[in-house]
Amino acid sequence: MRKTTLPFMPALVALMLATGCKDASRQAEITKETPVTDTAKDTALLADTVTPAETPENPAPAPCTIEDLEPLHQQIWASREALGKDNPLFFNFHGSHNTKDSLIVELAINTPDWQAQFRKQISDSPRIAFHGPAKPQRIALTARQDEGIRLQPDSTMFPTDAESASFTLSNLGGNVLQFGKPYIVGYQGTDGQWYELPHIGAWEDIGYALRPGGTHTFKAALLPILNRNRPGTYRLYKEVHWAGDKDKFWVMTEFRLGNEP
Repeated sequence: MRKTTLPFMPALVALMLATGCKDASRQAEITKETPVTDTAKDTALLADTVTPAETPENPAPAPCTIEDLEPLHQQIWASREALGKDNPLFFNFHGSHNTKDSLIVELAINTPDWQAQFRKQISDSPRIAFHGPAKPQRIALTARQDEGIRLQPDSTMFPTDAESASFTLSNLGGNVLQFGKPYIVGYQGTDGQWYELPHIGAWEDIGYALRPGGTHTFKAALLPILNRNRPGTYRLYKEVHWAGDKDKFWVMTEFRLGNEP
């Protein structure tokens, strides 16, 4: 199975590439239009994976192989690149992989509206199916208080349109602290529960070792163009563990988004 995630960016290819298998092909419609998409975070939505329904107007495509899907695979990534980073769909579409007969497109927010935007702006191939969270993902973890660890934001407040927020992790203990790149940004829903802020979901597999007395500064992506972040309190979760201890645990800090006068 072929898996593609950021920062993989295929070279721009001709927009007239075949998007189906054998005699089943469609031309992608590419536009610079920015979709007016409401990403309301507390709306109940559909199932996580949606495959186009077979109808007389949209019959099931002929059987094909993974190799047959390669032109479509290249075309959708070239089309994503053509959209540019001023289009929210550029960030919502973050990965793809081939199955036996389909090309699975990974969406950070997998709603019917985002699927429609993909088919309008990137490709309407019947070979495409969508995967990703269709509704807000509740954060079901407990952060630990550890006197040897301090995690804090680098500012009392970040603008609501900030691309990222920066944090500093400090080792106040007597052992080496280990961790990787992943993190979770949380927002509070109208029900009072905490949910994951949608993220592109691609991480470099890098490990860090922080010596006693050391600090590590990093940035967390907020993707305001995709998430339309509102003023309020947010949370940053980071998984860590002490060297020699296999017990990993989460630490957490809160930060605010707002527009100070």
